[in-house]
Amino acid sequence: TELARIHTLNGEYERATKCLADHDQALCESELLFHASECEGRTITRARLFVHTGDTAGARKLLIPAEREASALGRRRRLLKVKLICALASQEDGESSHARRSLIDALELGEAGGFVRSILDEGPRIMRLLKDARAELPRLPNQVRADAILCYIDRLIEAHGHTPRVDLPSGDAMLTLDLADGLTEKEIIVLNLIAEGLTNLALSARLCISVNTVKWHLRNIYDKLGVNTRMQAVAVARHLCLLD
Repeated sequence: TELARIHTLNGEYERATKCLADHDQALCESELLFHASECEGRTITRARLFVHTGDTAGARKLLIPAEREASALGRRRRLLKVKLICALASQEDGESSHARRSLIDALELGEAGGFVRSILDEGPRIMRLLKDARAELPRLPNQVRADAILCYIDRLIEAHGHTPRVDLPSGDAMLTLDLADGLTEKEIIVLNLIAEGLTNLALSARLCISVNTVKWHLRNIYDKLGVNTRMQAVAVARHLCLLD
């Protein structure tokens, strides 16, 4: 299903279709039991392919029951993905207001859960919708959490690379893997999580530590890497091949 997603985003629809067909055949022939998320992922993958190939009616037939089920089961990440594909389907059909509503619903779920990659994985089409929503949101009425959603959109756009390049600290050519020797295992875990876009609060929940402890880890990381911001820390971590 991941290969099918990549082929879909690259416009290689025949290859994506073949991946899904192979996947279906493997499921039919296997005697193993599969987790429910496997079937859910296949539904999302097929709906995405339908949208990208212009079959929005076929996509909606899959998305409507998927949205209902994800909502009933409290599967937030799955519901977020369904809402994103719904937004793309509505945009494809020229229903801009419905697309914006579905996108905002997805963003509210994403902001609350600290999700980044789940949204960015939808590729350039979702980024265009995000930028449109960024321009429209301040003008929409009754958006109680507009400020939080706007900040979240900015973080997503930033994570996608649509901001000025973040320079490494001066003398980065001298950086070697020796620099990583001073980092603890927990600090490297924190580095990987901030690379995913997690907030301090989300880091606290993920690692079962206090927010103050998160800040303490970040200060130590900044000191050891000679940086001042999260983005610089991630840039150096990539330079040193510290990220998974």
